[in-house]
Parts: sequence; C-alpha cells; structure tokens
Amino acid sequence: IARHIVGLTDQLLDGLARLPVRIVTPREARHRSGIVTFTLGDVAREAALVERLLDARVMVSHRYTSGVGGVRVSCHFFNSAEDVARLLEEAGGWLSASGSVR
Repeated sequence: IARHIVGLTDQLLDGLARLPVRIVTPREARHRSGIVTFTLGDVAREAALVERLLDARVMVSHRYTSGVGGVRVSCHFFNSAEDVARLLEEAGGWLSASGSVR
C-alpha cells in the first residue's frame, strides 16, 4: 500500500512540476505522506481552481495553516494513476484557460 501511495504522489509531483504552481510538499519520499499540497500564490485563484476540480468530480481541498497551504490532494490506496492523470489534466486545462501557462 505504501509503495502504491508513493507511486501516486511521485506521479502527481512530476506532473505538477510541469505546471505553473509551487509545490509545498517536500519532494523526498521519506519526508512526505499521501498528501500533496501546491499553491498558485493567490488564495482566490486557488479557490477557483478547487471549485473547478470539484465540479469535475476531482476531490481536493483548499487548506491553510499558519499561512502555509494551498490546494491539498490526498492520494490513498483506492486512488489510481488514472485519477492522478485526470487531476493533472483538469488543473492544467484550467490554468491554461486562465492565462497561467509557463
């Protein structure tokens, strides 16, 4: 189960690295869990992205603690590589449409 979750978070982190976001989660597997957080640097834009993802039935949340946070993705045993690919596709499409392309 742990290898599966690390594989999903690796896939997610690799995909996010190609998008105009800042990854908050540490990259080293030994310093992370199934939770990956990334930020757009703008709370309102993050809220809009989260709304778009939820409308597409991609379950994420918008979290902040002590001024750190962003879009929170929780990868678990029941998630698949296809789920991660769909999240990346939806987020990438929204970011392109909103003028946030690298």
